[in-house]
Amino acid sequence: MASPIPPRITQTLFEVFRREGFDGASMSSIARATGLGRSSLYHYFPGGKHEMALAVLDHLEGWFQRKVVEPLAGSASAERRIDALLTAVDEIYEGGRASCLLERLVASVESGAFRVRLASIFSAWTATVAEVISEVGVPAAEAAERAEDAIARIQGALVVCAATGTTGAFARALVDLRADLLRESRGSVPA
Repeated sequence: MASPIPPRITQTLFEVFRREGFDGASMSSIARATGLGRSSLYHYFPGGKHEMALAVLDHLEGWFQRKVVEPLAGSASAERRIDALLTAVDEIYEGGRASCLLERLVASVESGAFRVRLASIFSAWTATVAEVISEVGVPAAEAAERAEDAIARIQGALVVCAATGTTGAFARALVDLRADLLRESRGSVPA
């Protein structure tokens, strides 16, 4: 059985995989970043890089629970909860300067090994946002579409930022989402 993993190692692995991708992160670069030799890495992660990626997904799911699910399930107004979500998204993606770990894992040659976990994270994110949108009178199907579109806009903005080296697309996406997520339903008829 592997030893308990110190949180700083998991955070460092998160950063390495996000920066270099699963395929690009070599054991040498992981050892350099963590300050651990290969034998120490295998002590913590007998399954190697694949096991490291699973630990990083656990780390990300913990962050998601604390920063997204719990605040969105809170008792604050829908506007405040959506604002908290977008603030957390801005934080984890460093204002559009950091890549998305989920995208990096989806794009890896090992993506099949992570697909169920990744789909679960995206589904939970979509469902949690859709619940808040539904609370302001938007029908469930439309709320689910808006939530999925919001995540797609965030991910697309991150790609544009990575390609251009600028963060404007990400900043604009978050500002627009603050307004768009809770707007009246398409089916609403003005009074």
